[in-house]
Amino acid sequence: MANLIPLNKLSVGETAIIDRLENIETKKRKRLNEMGFFCGAKIVVLKKLRSVLIVGIRGFALCLDRETAENIWVMGGAECKK
Repeated sequence: MANLIPLNKLSVGETAIIDRLENIETKKRKRLNEMGFFCGAKIVVLKKLRSVLIVGIRGFALCLDRETAENIWVMGGAECKK
C-alpha cells in the first residue's frame, strides 16, 4: 500500500502523484479539478512561503493556500518514481 502524505509535507523540489482531495468544498474541488488536480496527476512543490505553496502541475505554476494543500493527499518520494 502507498504511503500517503498531505501535499504541504513535501519538500521544495519533491515530486508526487495526487491520490485524493479531502474535506474541500465542492466549488473549490471543481475548480481544482479543472486546473488538473485529480487522482494520478503529477505535482511538484516549487516554493514554500509562510501561508502558501507554489506548485507545478501540467506545465503551470499555481499558488495554493496551506489549508487546501493539507487536504490534498499524495504519494511521493521513491514511490512516485515507480
